[in-house]
Amino acid sequence: CIHIISGELRFLFGDVDAKRTVEIARAGDFVHVPRGEVHGVENVSDSEESHLVFCYPGVPDKEAAETVFVE
Repeated sequence: CIHIISGELRFLFGDVDAKRTVEIARAGDFVHVPRGEVHGVENVSDSEESHLVFCYPGVPDKEAAETVFVE
């Protein structure tokens, strides 16, 4: 689960060959990503930062979520 605090983000879901794009998410939006779904987030602005909060329901910490962050 991702809550957008500020900025505008583009979300990409699925593997490289079958990715689908969600409309731009803006401050105040909430995005749910199903468990195990491959996804990416891209800041659409070249000049403004985006801030978001990740939430892992039912998981005690980020390590237990087995999330991999790649730039």
